[in-house]
Amino acid sequence: MLAIGHRNLGLDFARSVAILLVVFSHGLPFMGDWPARLGLDGGKFGSGMGVLGVEIFFCLSGFLIGSILLDLQETSARGNSVRIFMVRRWMRTLPLYYLTLFALILVPAFDPSARHDVWRYVVFLQNFVTPMPGGNWFGTSWSLTIEEWSYVALPLLAFRVFKKTREPVALAAAALCVVAFGLRLALTRTNADWDLTVRKMMETRLDAIAYGVLLAWLLRNGGERVERWLTIAVPISVCVLAISLWTVVDAHRAASFFGRIFALPLMAAAICACLPLLSRLRLPDPIGAAVRFVAKISYSLYLVHWPCMMLTAAFVASWQWACYAGSAFALATVVSFSIEQPIMRLRPRQQDGRGQASQAPSRLRRILKGSLVSSVR
Repeated sequence: MLAIGHRNLGLDFARSVAILLVVFSHGLPFMGDWPARLGLDGGKFGSGMGVLGVEIFFCLSGFLIGSILLDLQETSARGNSVRIFMVRRWMRTLPLYYLTLFALILVPAFDPSARHDVWRYVVFLQNFVTPMPGGNWFGTSWSLTIEEWSYVALPLLAFRVFKKTREPVALAAAALCVVAFGLRLALTRTNADWDLTVRKMMETRLDAIAYGVLLAWLLRNGGERVERWLTIAVPISVCVLAISLWTVVDAHRAASFFGRIFALPLMAAAICACLPLLSRLRLPDPIGAAVRFVAKISYSLYLVHWPCMMLTAAFVASWQWACYAGSAFALATVVSFSIEQPIMRLRPRQQDGRGQASQAPSRLRRILKGSLVSSVR
């Protein structure tokens, strides 16, 4: 079974970078004209950081989910194993999501943006087949909708639709990629906004975490050979990542055929290809401890930094950046250690397909021995 309790420093580093990119991108307006002084287009620079940060999150989540589902696949996913998988995921994500949602509903100052169809946020339908209502209220929730529905779609496809095939998890991930490709292709005939539809709508991002799942499958089946080839391809992956970012930060380029269809999948593939090399990262203890801490509170920080941003913009006149970042990290720390971590300790233990607590290490763990097998969430 995947060693969920042991963390990999390199993947924690990726998670820390991802959340810092998101927090920094949303706080860029608090920096005044500093981006311009550095010769940067603040809008494009902030947009690029935000896009990259969220896509890293998707890839890491996909790798974790894929690794767990592959472990269940090895034991035929019978009994309560899939239900326990879902319960563990929901206990990990839903309590803090609803805490943030209801706080935004009850205290308008946390997000004074216009509200539309708030009920859709309660059932994760705010960007299911249509763009976010209003586009801005609880603006970070779009990615959580994509993740939550992916947690349902992947095991449903793998262990119901493709259960009689040899590789149900890989086929499920590939099917989501094909469907998302077709839906994005259909949007090329419209003038739909790239950010709200191509990037942030659930139906066009069905493949968002599927690339991480496919990475887990490749490593499970190819082992050290696949890891070696991915490591060799890192320079190419970095170039692909740069081209994709260059495309999506410009509205005209993002609306092109390449921007709508290929930019985000290529970005995800490039990020995934870099993970094996990154997983071998070693850092001295003080830095490593800081990386692990930021990674540990990353989900709380992703949720609470939004109301902190709104409060700073509304009530703080000077030292806005310090107030925004300081309040976000402080609140995330309190929420993570007082609510998130205690709930996670109550989660049922993931069982194998026979309903028994699995003790045997997965083949992926035996192959990589502490590389990409560690938990990334």
